[in-house]
Amino acid sequence: MHALARSVKSSAKRFAARFVRDDSGATAIEYCIVSVFLSAGVIFVVGDIGQVLVSFFESVSAGF
Repeated sequence: MHALARSVKSSAKRFAARFVRDDSGATAIEYCIVSVFLSAGVIFVVGDIGQVLVSFFESVSAGF
């Protein structure tokens, strides 16, 4: 095996080992998943509260 081929192979192995150990991308994905669920919860709650407020003000308006 030529020296250049061995050097490339060695560099590729080191890169692969660093890539497997690196978990910073996983943390970003976890934060993304948490924010999606929180956003969905906020949208659901705000939508539900909005419907309650609409019916409340309609009943107040009907009273006048």
